[in-house]
Amino acid sequence: MYGIYGYPQTIILRKNHMIKHQFVGINVNDIEEFKNQFKIEVKEALLE
Repeated sequence: MYGIYGYPQTIILRKNHMIKHQFVGINVNDIEEFKNQFKIEVKEALLE
């Protein structure tokens, strides 16, 4: 349904079930950047 093509994959959905943002894989060197971007995307999705 959402076209999962990598593992791990994190998908943030809008209220209408459309994909707002997706993160594919994870780089342990950029974990802080991932966490910051994830927080931003979730906050924005909740405000929609």
